[in-house]
Parts: sequence; structure tokens; C-alpha cells
Amino acid sequence: MSIRLILFFSICLSVLYACAPRNSISDGCTADYWVSTSGSDSAKGSEADPFLTIGHARDVVRADPNRGVCTINVNIEDGTYRLTSPLTFNAGDSGSQKAPVVYKAAVGANPVISGAKRITGWTLHDAALNIWQANVAVETDTMPRQLYVNGSRAVCPNG
Repeated sequence: MSIRLILFFSICLSVLYACAPRNSISDGCTADYWVSTSGSDSAKGSEADPFLTIGHARDVVRADPNRGVCTINVNIEDGTYRLTSPLTFNAGDSGSQKAPVVYKAAVGANPVISGAKRITGWTLHDAALNIWQANVAVETDTMPRQLYVNGSRAVCPNG
């Protein structure tokens, strides 16, 4: 009976060892995901095959079994990432103290995450004063608080 018990115990330990995750917090393991304005949310999220949106990367990281076990880096390439809804994170998105989830600009990149709406349909209102106009309410459903022209903030004379 004791030989069977020892053999059973030995088999159980072997199975547990074989099934245990190889990446523990002490391993210093990392996982990298990539996001690019030329990517696709049906991609693998690798540097060669990046995701398109930060929100999709967040959802993939949430489902990653290594979250909280391995450090996870989400590398965001150059470009403007236009949000159509708020990009929200919660406490579960942060990993753990020894294995954080880090969203960062890729090396040498300067990504812009923007909730801005592009306004189209500009027409010349007054050529002598170089005044242009567009129907903003049609484009955005809201009144804008700031206006940028060619990357520079425009100041409204009456507001």
C-alpha cells in the first residue's frame, strides 16, 4: 500500500509540474504587443503584424493568461489614434506589482491619442478677410471647445 501511495504521489507531482505555467513572476518574463495606424484588429499584435486600435490591444491584454504573471508591454507606433468612444481602463488592466501592464510609445515614436473630430466641408466665407466656415454641428453632434488648424490651436475672436 505505501509503494502505491508513493507512486501515486510521485505521478501527481509530475503532472502538476508539467501543467504548471513556466512563466512565473520570478522568471522576469515579458510579452509584447504592438499597435499601428496601419495595423488590423484581426492581426496577431506582433511587431510585424500589429493591432489597429489601442482598445483592441487592451481587450487582448485583459484576456492574456500571462497578465499579472509576466510584464506585458503594449508598444504604440507613430500616428494619430482617433477615438470614437472613451478609452477606459480599470484596476484589472494594470497587471501586478511585479508584472505590470505598460502602454508606451514604441522606441522613437510619438503617437497621439485623440478624441478630436475632423471637420470637413470648409467653404470660403469672406475672401478679403480669409474667413472660412464649416457646419460643425452636422459633423460632430456637439459644439467644439477647441479648434486646431494644421496642428496649431486657433483662437476664436469671440470666445
